[in-house]
Amino acid sequence: ILQAFNDLPGFQQLDCTSVVCELFSHSPTPMPPPKIPKVEQAGPISEHHKPPISTVDDANEILPELAGKSVAPLRQGGSGVRHPGLISRLDSPIYLIPLSYEMVFDPTADMDLTYDEYRIAAYLYGKTEDLNEVVFKFYELEVARGMFHSLIPKFVPHSDIVNIVVLFASLRASRETPIRFWFLPSPFAVDVLQLRPIDMIVKKYLCRWMPATTKLEKVIIPICEPSHSWYIMVVHVKQGKVYALDITKTKETMERRERNMRTIMITLSQIFKQEQNLSSFTEISSDPTTWGPINYPKGVPNLPNSNDSAVWCLYWLLNDGLLDPRRLGVMMNGKVRMKTATTIILSDWNQKKQVVDEEAEKLWRTLMRAHD
Repeated sequence: ILQAFNDLPGFQQLDCTSVVCELFSHSPTPMPPPKIPKVEQAGPISEHHKPPISTVDDANEILPELAGKSVAPLRQGGSGVRHPGLISRLDSPIYLIPLSYEMVFDPTADMDLTYDEYRIAAYLYGKTEDLNEVVFKFYELEVARGMFHSLIPKFVPHSDIVNIVVLFASLRASRETPIRFWFLPSPFAVDVLQLRPIDMIVKKYLCRWMPATTKLEKVIIPICEPSHSWYIMVVHVKQGKVYALDITKTKETMERRERNMRTIMITLSQIFKQEQNLSSFTEISSDPTTWGPINYPKGVPNLPNSNDSAVWCLYWLLNDGLLDPRRLGVMMNGKVRMKTATTIILSDWNQKKQVVDEEAEKLWRTLMRAHD
C-alpha cells in the first residue's frame, strides 16, 4: 500500500492489490512489453496473504542506462530557432535539438508539440542516470523521472501513469455543474473483483470519485489484468448501455472479462440506488445488469497480441473521445506516449511544475546556444 496516495486530500483510504493491477507502486524501472497470459477471474484474497505490490518482474528488469539510444535530430522548421516570446502556439514550429544531445525518447514533428512541450520532452528524456528525480508531485504523491521512462515506446506504460491521467479526468469532470462523468481508478475494479464489502467500497470511492449528481451520463472504469493488459468499461447511463473498449479481446478473454464487468455492474447498481444518485435514473433502471448485452463499439481495433493496450486507454482518456467513432480506432503511439508525459508534467495540478519548467528552460537555452 502506498501511503502517499492514501494521504491525498479528499481521498479515502485507497489501498490496492496486484490481482488485477496495482496503483502507485513506486517502481522507477520501465518494463519491456510483457507476454500476456490467460488469467482466471479475480477472487478474494486474504488480508494476510496479499501478493507483494510490484509491477516489475525480477526476470524482466532492465537497466535504466539501456532504456534508449541516441537518434537523429529533428529537422529545423521555418527560418531557424525563434525567440520563445515571438512564438505562437498555432505555428507549431519544429525545434532543432543538437545531435550531440542524446535522448532516450525523441520528439518528432508529427507529435504536434508546443514550445513548452518540446522543452519538457528534452529535459525529461535526455539520456541521464538520474531516474530518481521527482518531476511530478500532487500533495503526498510523488513520481520520479524513471516512471515517465515507461512511456518510451519499447516499454509498457506504468499503471501509475494511467491512473494519474484518470485522476486528472476525474478532477476536470468534478468542475462541471452538474457533474456528468465519473472516472474511476483501476483499484476500484480490483476491490470489486476481490469481493470487498460494499460498505468499504462506498467509503473509499463514493464522495471523491463518484460525487453526487442529478445528470450522470457515463462511468468510465479502466481495468488492468496481469500482465498489463488494459481495457476500459464504459457504463453509459444516458443510453442505458455498457461498452467495452478492448483491443486485446479474444474468444478466450471475452467470457472472463464480461463476467468481471457484470460483477462491477452489480456493485455500481448498489451505488446508483443511493438516494443522492437516484435522480439520474428517472428514465432508465439503476441496475446496469438489466440493460442487455455488453457492447463492443465499431472502430475499436482488434489486436490480441498488442502490448499497447495501456496506450490506447491513455489515448481515449486524454481525448475524452470515448465512443466517438472518429477517435476510437486511429491512434499515434509515439504521440500519445509523449503527450501523456508532457500533459502530466505541465498540468497545473503538478506542484513541481515550476521547478521542472525552470530546469527545462535552462537546458533548452544551453542546447540552443549550440546554434549561435
